[in-house]
Amino acid sequence: MISPKRDHTEDMSNTTSNGVIVVGIDGSDGSRRAMRWAVDEALQRKCVVEAVTAWPARRGDDTELTGDADLTDDQAAAAHRQADESQRHLVDSVLRTLDDAPPISYETIRGDVVEVLVHLSARAQLLVVGSHGTSTLRHAGLGSVSEGCARLAACPVVVVPPSVPPEPQTDEVSVRRPRDRRAPDKAGQGGLTDPD
Repeated sequence: MISPKRDHTEDMSNTTSNGVIVVGIDGSDGSRRAMRWAVDEALQRKCVVEAVTAWPARRGDDTELTGDADLTDDQAAAAHRQADESQRHLVDSVLRTLDDAPPISYETIRGDVVEVLVHLSARAQLLVVGSHGTSTLRHAGLGSVSEGCARLAACPVVVVPPSVPPEPQTDEVSVRRPRDRRAPDKAGQGGLTDPD
């Protein structure tokens, strides 16, 4: 079930826009990188960013619940509030580091993450998700959310990879030259011949 959109920006009806970039936010470092990438791309394209957090309800042991009957109203309200606060904190932390930002709307939607993002991709120029960097052979380098979005989205999907730590700097320079297997010319001509 997809709930109505909540927009936390100024009235964007007067904003000239060249479309929407939808970015999935879950509070992780991967979604922080995705948000930053989406904001930078939206500035270049002169379009709007829609930060979306899908909040599947979870039990205390972090296992996903499967239906609305699994949650009381108080539990649902708490899960929604937690998703909203996590999203707002992440987006604000990204925006604090920028001099300029495109219009951004915030949306928290109850539902399966992949289903929500794929649904919203129908009206987006791009769908942006972050990689958590915990790939397994089964997913061939993509997590379950990024893999599902890449397979099912109605628009191009950008999967922002985990940041790679820079290689250590060293003052040593190692140059390896191939060994020349040819021997000097026996006639003393200064040329090289095969030793065979």
